[in-house]
Amino acid sequence: MDARPPERAPEGVKARGEYPLYPNTVYAIEYSCTSSIPEWDNQDVRIGFEETGVFTKDGGKFLDGHQIRFYLIK
Repeated sequence: MDARPPERAPEGVKARGEYPLYPNTVYAIEYSCTSSIPEWDNQDVRIGFEETGVFTKDGGKFLDGHQIRFYLIK
């Protein structure tokens, strides 16, 4: 599935959720967030990360758990 607007979706997929999930298939689950930071003159800062998930006949799950910590590098 794709959270982007339909006109920016890959592979000609024009409707969200149109691409089927196939059992026993691994997927890259990509997250991102953009926020304006007042201390940086309201610049938009984007943080993105990726998790690996699998879809089986029993449903979906993360392969190695999920991110539980955020490391700030100054």
